[in-house]
Amino acid sequence: MKNILTIIFFILITFLFSCNSCNSNKKFKAPKADISDVKVERVKICRYEEAIFKINPDNIFSEVKRMENKFPFFLKGGTKDSSNIFALRAYITDPNLIGLYKDCEKAYPDLKNIEEDLGKAFKYYKFYFPEKKIPVVYSYVSGIYFERPIIYEDSVIVIGLDMFLGAKYKYYKNNNIPLYMSKFFIKESIVPSTVYEMALREIKFKESNVLLDQMLYVGKLLYFSDLLMPDTDDSLKIRYTQNQLNWCKKNEYNVWSFMINQKALYSTDPGVNKKFMGDAPFTTYFSKQSPGRIASWIGWQIIRSYMMNNKNISIKELINDNNSQKILSLSKYKPEK
Repeated sequence: MKNILTIIFFILITFLFSCNSCNSNKKFKAPKADISDVKVERVKICRYEEAIFKINPDNIFSEVKRMENKFPFFLKGGTKDSSNIFALRAYITDPNLIGLYKDCEKAYPDLKNIEEDLGKAFKYYKFYFPEKKIPVVYSYVSGIYFERPIIYEDSVIVIGLDMFLGAKYKYYKNNNIPLYMSKFFIKESIVPSTVYEMALREIKFKESNVLLDQMLYVGKLLYFSDLLMPDTDDSLKIRYTQNQLNWCKKNEYNVWSFMINQKALYSTDPGVNKKFMGDAPFTTYFSKQSPGRIASWIGWQIIRSYMMNNKNISIKELINDNNSQKILSLSKYKPEK
């Protein structure tokens, strides 16, 4: 009887441990560093659009001269070249841009909540990268520059407020921006988009046409977002609707099995890789309920699993490790059926 009880106990323990291993991906929780002692200056977004559109075009030279020091990213040396003044005059008198500016003013009378959320993300950034400089942040009217709603250059972040005016904003439709993209042109996307742009600056891609390398690179970018925004919903980090995110979780095993069976992980075919990684309303290999960029989501789960199962690895070590096969192996990634 004693031997039977021992065997049952052993089977039970083995079962519990195996279940815990199987569900490791589902239990992922973003690491939340203690940033209580991290000091960064309070974020104050400099509103270039408010200053520039209040200029009297007839006094543009003197006005720009006065503003050069406050907005050096936009205006440094602007009065030294008459062509710059001409371009600025055209910018502030353009009826479409004036309309965009007015709509931005209505939507964003102040940016306090965004400043607070950015301040928190910058604290996490300083925690993980203490040697890095916290960027200066500006807002502006981009003229519907949807390819780059956030610009990060020379320790300066520039937020195009006109790219976050709501999914059905008239100018998005006028510029033929598809709804699957514009649905994330919302206020809630500003900070996640900014953090993702920071990730792109911090994590350089080692050129490769292998799908696994590409998907793990994006996985690293999204894991960077996990670290800087531990309380932010995954849907905003990867720009999926909640239904699309639920589809990913429900079909994770099927997607992974398909990729393995099709030997897609090591594909170097640009057409195949684009179907897995390209921005689209859905992934053509699966149903129309699936999101686009499905391999990016899988890459994210692999990186999460890798960091969960290798707690001695720092974010900097992860960033510098380009051995995708090693990361995949050590991740022990195995979606539950």
